[in-house]
Parts: sequence; C-alpha cells; structure tokens
Amino acid sequence: MTEPAKAFTNASVPSAPAIPQSPKGADLSKVPQELRAIAAATAEASLDSIVAAPLNPPDFVNLKPVNPNISFRWVMHNLYKQDGSQNSIRFEESKQQGFSPAKQTDVKNPPNAYLTPDGTFINGDLILMKIERKRYEGALLYKDQQAARQMLAASGASAAKKVQGEVGYAVGGQQKVRTFVPGAEDLSAFESFIEGAEGAGAKGL
Repeated sequence: MTEPAKAFTNASVPSAPAIPQSPKGADLSKVPQELRAIAAATAEASLDSIVAAPLNPPDFVNLKPVNPNISFRWVMHNLYKQDGSQNSIRFEESKQQGFSPAKQTDVKNPPNAYLTPDGTFINGDLILMKIERKRYEGALLYKDQQAARQMLAASGASAAKKVQGEVGYAVGGQQKVRTFVPGAEDLSAFESFIEGAEGAGAKGL
C-alpha cells in the first residue's frame, strides 16, 4: 500500500535567492551578474531533484478484513437513468444475495477517503459490501465451473461440425463411416475403363 502524500506547504518548497525588482523600464542588465548566476543555478538544482512519481488515489482494492471469514466486494450503489433519476436495484439484489454494507470497523486498512457519515464506504457509484467468505468463494467456484462447462460444450459442438463436414454424416446419428467395398457393377465399370484406356494407348502408338 502506498504511503499517503505529505501535505503541500510553502515551507516545503526551497526558495531561490531573490533578484532585486527593477522598476518598469529599468535596465535589467545592471542586476549583478553573480546574483543572476546564483539564481539560475538554484533553479536548475531544484529541477534536478524532481523525481517522477504518480499521484496515486487511496488504495480501495487491497482491503483486508478484520474478520478473516468475510470477503469484500464493491457493488453498484446507484444507477442513473436517462431522466436523471436514480435506482439502487443492484444494491438491493446484493443484499438479497447475502451482502451487507461494510463498516469502518470491518476493515483493517479502511479507505477513509471514501468514508461516509454513516460509517460506510462509497466511491462514486460503488459501495463497499461484505459477505461470508465461504459463501462468496462458493459463488465464484460455481461461476468458474459454469464457464468451463460452456467452453467444453462450445468446443465439442465445433468439433462435431468439423467431423460432419469431413465425413458427411451427423455426429451422434446411427449412420457410421464404413470402408468403401466395390460391388460387381463397380468392378465391371472399372474393367471397361481400363480396357478403353489401353485401347486408346495402342492407337496412339
């Protein structure tokens, strides 16, 4: 977790040596050269000390519960309709599923930037909710299993279509692929073809 940013004050910013203010229209070239050099060097040194760093918001993702048997989840609290009105259907659904709003006392590292007067945490349209960990992990496991079943079903259907296209019959049907065995008519036609081919070859000679 990142440390909170230190408060910005004028005292935390180093000041450069003051350059005498010249009246309007005065000749600035009369400012002592040494003083201008010191001011320029100080400004350059201040820029060199700048370190690239992001302005991170409070960490509201890696929250640790006081009770290890509960899990957290951010849930949509308010939905805005096109007419500007609000509804909290998702919030009410979550309560029916077993969630309840998490309080400051439920979190080891509470994101107090999102703390509301009633002790809950609201970040924009989201509210932090809690649920029994065993129940929540079971729901996640169920979703994983459902996704795996759907993926297998989709891959099986794709493979069936491929086989059907190659062998020309419906997979799962009663018709089966058999080795081609020529009948008497097939053999007779083949022999006639060979004789005709040989005769054409003889004429060519």
